[in-house]
Amino acid sequence: MNFFDIVNQNPKIMDYSQNTAYMQKLFEHRLSARRNCGLFAKITLFFIVIFNRYFRLPETINTMQTCSFYSSPLGKIILTAHNNALTGLYFDGQKYLPNISVFLENNQLAIFSQTAQWLDIYFQGKNPHFTPPLLITASDFRQSVWQMLMEVPFGKTITYKEIAEKIARQQNRLTMSPQAIGNAVGHNPISLIIPCHRVIGSNGDLTGYAGGMDKKISLLKLEKVNIFNKNC
Repeated sequence: MNFFDIVNQNPKIMDYSQNTAYMQKLFEHRLSARRNCGLFAKITLFFIVIFNRYFRLPETINTMQTCSFYSSPLGKIILTAHNNALTGLYFDGQKYLPNISVFLENNQLAIFSQTAQWLDIYFQGKNPHFTPPLLITASDFRQSVWQMLMEVPFGKTITYKEIAEKIARQQNRLTMSPQAIGNAVGHNPISLIIPCHRVIGSNGDLTGYAGGMDKKISLLKLEKVNIFNKNC
């Protein structure tokens, strides 16, 4: 019930002295209510900040870039992930390896366990027949090249020229530079799973490999690829 409701029900309250006293009490009451409301809002905000800072910390960690390590027959492999998707698989010391010091090591993530399982099967000389969740941020062109690499079967190879021709057809172009293809292949962030080691030159040469030529040869031999090259 507000002041005007009281006045309508009690005409005598319109006496000046009584009205003034009532208005003063009403004003003090509303001012107190506003102060209490402001205090309540401040307390609520305080607890929200504390909750987000301390109780939601695990969620914050999960959104960070994390890393793990895998010991392979060809040396240490570095795995990186964002949330529960793999963002990188690199041989130690290979080209374009990101700065691992800014990553948080976390060996408990499911994505690292899945990737380790994939690698265990692969290094036994078998086709894993599954792909861990991947997360790649790159241009549409590079992603189209990497997607094409994933279509190359275990134990098979493809040439830069063949990839260039397929990409040109996809984009309704007459030609596509093999050099541009080579650049995309070289910057592949997820080795092995995106099998850039299966890309060779048109004349059968093994050409380059960001992880090192010795590793490329070993990987092709593991997959029993018949490459007639003096480097093998």
